[in-house]
Amino acid sequence: MGATDTRGRILLWNPKAEESFGWTKTEAHAKRFDRLLRAKFELPIEEVFSSLRRDGHWRGEIQTHHKDGREITLMAEWEVSSDERGDPLFLLWYTDISELKRAQAMVESHSLALQQLNTRVVTALHEERARIAREFHDQLGQALTAAKLNLYQAGVVLQPGAPGQKLRKLLKQAISALDATTTLTQKLCTDLRPTVLDHASLAEAIRWHVQRIKGWAKGRLKLEVDPGLRISREASEALFRILQESLTNIARHAKAKNVRISLLRSENYAQLTVRDNGCGMNMQKITIGRSLGLLGMTERAAALGGEVEILSQPGRGTTVTARVPIEAPDS
Repeated sequence: MGATDTRGRILLWNPKAEESFGWTKTEAHAKRFDRLLRAKFELPIEEVFSSLRRDGHWRGEIQTHHKDGREITLMAEWEVSSDERGDPLFLLWYTDISELKRAQAMVESHSLALQQLNTRVVTALHEERARIAREFHDQLGQALTAAKLNLYQAGVVLQPGAPGQKLRKLLKQAISALDATTTLTQKLCTDLRPTVLDHASLAEAIRWHVQRIKGWAKGRLKLEVDPGLRISREASEALFRILQESLTNIARHAKAKNVRISLLRSENYAQLTVRDNGCGMNMQKITIGRSLGLLGMTERAAALGGEVEILSQPGRGTTVTARVPIEAPDS
């Protein structure tokens, strides 16, 4: 605790103040508080004193220094009082929060490091998925095509007759199986890396994906997109994946009759909203960390400096809102 006159000159300097700041009572007496401790207020000190005179009190952080030069952060509270002669003075109570501020800075530093690591992990994951998709398409796809051509050619050269007919039938079944495998390979490639994003906008990719969904006919799925919205490839893929996960959850769990999707600009963010009128969820019983799908959505957005908000109530459907910056954050 300490006290100053209305000009900030120290009148009271108790033993705790001596211990905290290193200055003796004699050394501190009549010195300006802000000059002795090289104090930096959240506001100019004139405004602090003005607030004290007007409101009778002031509370805030002060950056001060020990006599040996160490920085000390205070949470301070000043009140207007008066001495035995009735002259006004300012009483100061303070708490040293230096360790707390250092701990907060460390947590923020670690959080930033974790966010940067998460961004690199997500980027590496996208690159690996793209590499696997290319290998599926180039190597497995070519092998399946070659096998199909060889089987087809074998069927052509077969001699007529019962044995040939039976073998021809088996070859046709093998070709059909290869066709199904080729279709599955193409689907896996698309799931691993939606190549539509390489040559189309996110709005066009969303329309393409919606058209692929079976079971949601006209009238059941409403789509609103801003055709002029332009965002980075990373942001486009993140929102596209969040859309895929949202629609997958709706198809598996929601029993929804209607789904509304919008992709619009909201200030400096691209905002994707997926709303359904299905059975909804009890959000108090669902934790993001235990749901890999929900966790994946939040991490994709967070890696770009965005966020995902999920609102749901049993019987009232679910709304997923994802926002990512229009401009990619600095890496």
